[in-house]
Amino acid sequence: QYPFMRPNYADRSNGYVPDDEHKLIAKYCHSLNNKTDFDYGDHINSLCSPGQLIVAINEEQREELQSIIRNLEIENESLQQEYDRLKTHQMNSRNVSDSEYSENEQEMINEAKKLRQHKNRLE
Repeated sequence: QYPFMRPNYADRSNGYVPDDEHKLIAKYCHSLNNKTDFDYGDHINSLCSPGQLIVAINEEQREELQSIIRNLEIENESLQQEYDRLKTHQMNSRNVSDSEYSENEQEMINEAKKLRQHKNRLE
């Protein structure tokens, strides 16, 4: 049985009693306090109840998530500004293209009129 598995109270044939769970929690808490691999800060290392550990870890995770959200909001604002700038640039380019198309179209109409006049003269 793994040292941190939840005990099965219905099966007491293995000699497991609720006091063993309390000892297991105390042992786990003690092992967390002695670990150097994780740096959760002094305030977490000084906590000994699992509930206090969970609350402290959740607080740190919440702060980290809030920081990530702030960074994503800043990046989103930057991307939105870039999108708006590109959209405006594209609209301006399209307007220029439309006016160029209109000028080209007008030139073609004028040339077609001249060709018809020339054709009529030749006939």
